[in-house]
Amino acid sequence: MKIKRSLLALSALLSSSLAVHSPVEAAPSTIKIVGLNGPITADVAPYVVNGTTLVPLNVIGKLGLSRLTTQWDNKQKIATILYGTDKITLRVNEEFGWKGTEKIQLTVPSLIKQGRVMVPLRFIGESVGVQVSWSAAANTITIGTVTQTANQELTTDRTKALKLPRVDLDIDALEYGGSLMTQIFYFPVGKADRFLVSEGDVIFYYKIQDGKAIMIWGANLSAENDHYKGLPFISKKIAKEIGERPQFNGAFAYFSVDRIDNTTSGIIDATGKLDNVHHGDSSKGLIVDIPEENKYRWIGAASKSVLDDRFRCNAGKWLCIAI
Repeated sequence: MKIKRSLLALSALLSSSLAVHSPVEAAPSTIKIVGLNGPITADVAPYVVNGTTLVPLNVIGKLGLSRLTTQWDNKQKIATILYGTDKITLRVNEEFGWKGTEKIQLTVPSLIKQGRVMVPLRFIGESVGVQVSWSAAANTITIGTVTQTANQELTTDRTKALKLPRVDLDIDALEYGGSLMTQIFYFPVGKADRFLVSEGDVIFYYKIQDGKAIMIWGANLSAENDHYKGLPFISKKIAKEIGERPQFNGAFAYFSVDRIDNTTSGIIDATGKLDNVHHGDSSKGLIVDIPEENKYRWIGAASKSVLDDRFRCNAGKWLCIAI
């Protein structure tokens, strides 16, 4: 069955400045850096200039924040760090940096040392909302707070959930007429123990139980527009269904992948509105951190099927018509 083959393809995808500038610097030491995923190695040792720790730019990309990327413009000598909607810009030897359009004075500028761009760790970390902690006893810098660690664990748990063996209902009772071009996965905000997956004109709902993903509900969607209370991402009429239709209250994190491994993720609120849409590719995995997810509160789920008044679909939003 085509659905089974697409799930096998998905499984393969899933397996995939601590301040005043001075020309006097401390000798490279045994400063250790611990990111969200553990210790980070650097090809040029971190070092301190008057209390500010400088690290190679590539270390920033190893902090464990799945949406963080770095860019280097060698011609203009500008380093750019992107994380969610945040953009940090630093020019070598310039004593201020930029967070978006905000100009910020630096205590120590970015430098080039041994062919590597060295950047102020604390400035970057705190600019993207990550706590940077220093332990003099351990000579260690630790990146992240309880919140960031929890987000990373949530991403890991969701990835594991999609890899679990699935126990399906009689899905042969449903008709499949999709193109297998895009799969979209929906998790209630803050949750990894249940998810929905849509592909073409079918959608399934699973709960994690005893180390397996158990199908609770499945449905065919028609070409006719409709909206359902508690299922804000469904914009088509349910034509046929099996199992017990769920009803949710709250926002969803969604993750989509197309046949050439382009990925999209973001938040869908309870009215079906898309927020914080991010585009990427599969190099960092399908399930990634969504920094803005913490703004949304998951309320709960009910099992009663209720057809509600129609919500207004966001014109031009591809996700409204994808399923």
